[in-house]
Order: sequence, then C-alpha cells, then structure tokens
Amino acid sequence: MEEYYSQFYGPVRKIEPLEDLKPPAVKKGDEEKVRKDSFLHLTEAAKLVEGLPEHQRRVDHLRMYYHYNFVLRKKLEDAAKAQDEPRIIEAVKEETIFAARLMNTNMLFLSLLTEGFNMRFGKYRNILSKVPEAQADFWDIAHKKATGWRGPREDVPTHEEMKKLWSEDKAYLGY
Repeated sequence: MEEYYSQFYGPVRKIEPLEDLKPPAVKKGDEEKVRKDSFLHLTEAAKLVEGLPEHQRRVDHLRMYYHYNFVLRKKLEDAAKAQDEPRIIEAVKEETIFAARLMNTNMLFLSLLTEGFNMRFGKYRNILSKVPEAQADFWDIAHKKATGWRGPREDVPTHEEMKKLWSEDKAYLGY
C-alpha cells in the first residue's frame, strides 16, 4: 500500500501541515504506467490481506474505486472510439449502476445519478436520448424512488465479487 500511495503523494515522509501535502502531478504520457502500477500494487495488497477482513475491506474499497474510475471509464472511452452505440449504452449503464452501488461506501455521492449524470455523459446525449433508463427524473432519484440504472442500490460489491471483477479487469486491461 505504501507503494500505491507513493505514486500519488511521493515517498513516505514526515507529516507536514495539510497544505504542504500536495500530490505530485502525473506527467503527461505516464498515465498508463501509473494505472498499471496501481493495479499491480492493489493486486499485491489484496494477496497480503487475504483472510484479514478488516484490511481486506479497505483494499477492496480501493479496488472498487479503481474499477469504477479506471476500468469502467476506459470501457466507455473504448466504445466511443469504436463509435459503437450499443457498447456506449452498455458502458454508461455499467458505470452508472456500479457508481450507485458505491454510494453506501461514501466513495461517491448521489450527484452522479442526478445532475452529475448529465455532466458525466453529456457528450453521449444523442445516443442516451433513445434510452428510457437514462431519462430518470431528478426528483425520483433524489428521493430514492427511481428504478432502473439510476435508482438507488444497497448491494455494495462483496469481497468475492471484487475478486471476480479484478480478474476480469486484469484480462480487459491486458495486465
């Protein structure tokens, strides 16, 4: 985990006042290396905490965030590059549902299902306008009455599910 965090915050050092702890910027062109190194560090961390539930949950949360932030977004980017409308719709659906599943972990908040949905997926508006599930009403979502993709969820991914997703992510990313 030290190696994972060092990528973003630099080497371990004496704790300084909060304003002095600025993460170093990832240099342009290094994004893929950082993504791969992060994946490998989290893979190793998961192995080291296997059978230690308290530590496992923390590593799984980081893997959930990685899956959401890097893998699901890459799937949408790949579908968009291929100009494959069904894959774009599926990728938006998958990212939205997974985001809803993370809400009870406090890693994400309601915004992605409400106004954040249009901000995040605005460039796909023409494609998504044909999909009823993408047209959920703000009021229903905010009051947890929406169903479908943008409805609230209670099913936070389990450790077993994260193991399966991580294996699938490894294959998708080619790591």
